[in-house]
Amino acid sequence: EAFLFGERGRYAPPGVLGGGPGAMNRFRFDQDDGPHEPPMASKMTGIKLRQGQRVRIESPGGGGWGAALERDPEAVARDVMLGYISREGAERDYAVVLGGDGAVDFDATANLRKKAAA
Repeated sequence: EAFLFGERGRYAPPGVLGGGPGAMNRFRFDQDDGPHEPPMASKMTGIKLRQGQRVRIESPGGGGWGAALERDPEAVARDVMLGYISREGAERDYAVVLGGDGAVDFDATANLRKKAAA
């Protein structure tokens, strides 16, 4: 049987100075009847697990700092290169477009940021 204790399962950690919210706590496991992902609401008890059964626990992330559309595009490109975020995340979350070589496409980024700000 499993007992879990955690916070941030109902409300994401807030960002500051325009930053977006962080990720919430998540708990996942498979049973014979399929996958389960009960809501993480402070305390969870009585979760039946078999010996050797795999579970996945994702702890909450911190909220963002500062408005994503104001982040330096070169810093976003560096984050992609280091594997902190994906190319898709750079476009979706920061409105930064990267070329095939990983460099910032400044014209496409300016256009995307105009659309995102509208």
